[in-house]
Amino acid sequence: MISRVGLGLMLGMFLLTGMSDGQPTPRKVSNNAFQAGEVVEYRIHYGAVTAGTAKLEIKNEPVTVNGRKCFHMVGVGMSSKTFSLFFKVNDRYETFVDMETLAPHKFKRKIEEGSFKHYSEVEFDQTRHKAYERSTTVPGPIIYDVPVYIQDVMSAFYFARTQDYSSAQPGSVYQFQNFIDKKVHDLDVVFVGREVIDVGGIKYKTVKLKPLVKEGGIFTHEGEMFLWISDDENRIPIRVESGLVIGSVQVDYVKASNLRHPMTSRVR
Repeated sequence: MISRVGLGLMLGMFLLTGMSDGQPTPRKVSNNAFQAGEVVEYRIHYGAVTAGTAKLEIKNEPVTVNGRKCFHMVGVGMSSKTFSLFFKVNDRYETFVDMETLAPHKFKRKIEEGSFKHYSEVEFDQTRHKAYERSTTVPGPIIYDVPVYIQDVMSAFYFARTQDYSSAQPGSVYQFQNFIDKKVHDLDVVFVGREVIDVGGIKYKTVKLKPLVKEGGIFTHEGEMFLWISDDENRIPIRVESGLVIGSVQVDYVKASNLRHPMTSRVR
C-alpha cells in the first residue's frame, strides 16, 4: 500500500527526481518543455472507480524569491465526493523554482488525508547547499545539508521534463535525488521503452519508465510502479500506475491547457 501519504500523493509518483551531488557550478538549464500558464489535470482511479483528481499548474506571473525570478508551481490532489465519505484527501504542494537554474528556492506542502494533517515549508540555499525546514511538529528551522541543485518533489517533476530521452535504450538507468521529510531520497528510474497506450479512449505515443523506489523512500507499495510520459516536446505524464495488494491504482491524463507545444503524441 502507499504509506501514510495516501491518495493525494499519487501525483508524487512522478515528482521524484533531482540532481546528483557534486561541486557547485553556475548553470542555466535549457527549458523547451513547459511555460508559465500551463495547467494539466488528472483522474485518480481504481479500475472504473474514480477516487480523486489531481492538477498541476504553473501560475501566469513569475514570483521573485531571494532576488531571483521564479516559476510559481502548484500541485493539488483531492478525493472525490464519494471517496471522501470514508477517506478525505485534500493535498496542496507549492514550489518556487528559479527560471534559469530550475532549482527551487522555497517549497510548501499542506496535507490533509483522513485524520492526518501536516504542513511544512522548506527554504533552499542553493549556494551553501542547505535546506531550512519548518513544520507543524517542529517550528524550526531545522537545517540540513543537501547536494548541489537539490530538488523538491514538485520542482523535480518539471526539471525531469527538460531531460532528453530520445537516445535512451531499454534498461538504461537514471539516478536522481530530492529532499523531503528531513531526508535526501535516492531514486533510480529505468527506461523501459516506447508504447502507444489508450487513456480515456484516446491513444498516445509515450515513453515508459519504471521508478525503483528504494528502501526508506517516500513510498512503500506492493508490486511495481510505472510512468508513461508523452513522447513529444511537452513530456507531460500521461499515466502513472502502482501495483497494490489487490489490483492497481492509476493516475490518468484528462486534459491540458497552455502547453508550450502542440500535443503531437496524441494519435489521430
